[in-house]
Amino acid sequence: VIQDNRLGNRNRRCNKHGNKPVAGDLPLLLVYGAYDNLIEAAFCGTWDNAELVDGVTRRGFTIARNNPELGANSWRYYKGVEINTMALELTQNDNVSLTFGVIGVDSGKPQAALAGQTLVPAVTDCAFDYKHGSLLVGGVARAQATAFTINIENGIEASYVLFSDVTGAKPIGKFDVTGNITMQFDSVTDYNHFIDADKVAIVLTLQDAATGGNEYELTIPRAMFNTANTDTSGEGEISISLDF
Repeated sequence: VIQDNRLGNRNRRCNKHGNKPVAGDLPLLLVYGAYDNLIEAAFCGTWDNAELVDGVTRRGFTIARNNPELGANSWRYYKGVEINTMALELTQNDNVSLTFGVIGVDSGKPQAALAGQTLVPAVTDCAFDYKHGSLLVGGVARAQATAFTINIENGIEASYVLFSDVTGAKPIGKFDVTGNITMQFDSVTDYNHFIDADKVAIVLTLQDAATGGNEYELTIPRAMFNTANTDTSGEGEISISLDF
């Protein structure tokens, strides 16, 4: 908050902090079972016999962050945090990335650890990778896929009021799902799905060979491609990039 006084010179005065936004990303790697509670919160649903669909149940967390080399009073707590976005990304020759976007209520100065706090144990299992799984579009395997991303957004927004610098209510919006499939352009099938504005099912299966074949299956029952880019330059492979 800047006070725009006329002082007869070009210097500012009375600068103050305004609202305290609490938001950011948690970049992770997808590990079987490690972040199921965060995935559940992103969907606003409830796991039921290993199945999860989007719903209306909101869940809050406190995120603790510590830098032990700074001493005992270096714990930072971010309170009232909800999962606003989730992004899953597969690329060639890499692990599967999972990023949660969070929005919270308040955070204070570093302090001593809260008494009785329960921390999530460090993840030691190996992450999912690009080599094990499958992708179906309209019931047809797409072995020529070279990249896949999916983004989930809940549309949660901070809402501030007078006489407070922290958000109170955090209104939530629609459950939006977007993403992209990039693959070798060896068929016009998916391009025609784009032209005809077809609603097609996209089913991504990820298998974890390191834990005996545990898997996640993600189903988007009615996806519509909004773009189908086949632009290329020079020699080399032609790809099609499909946003949905």
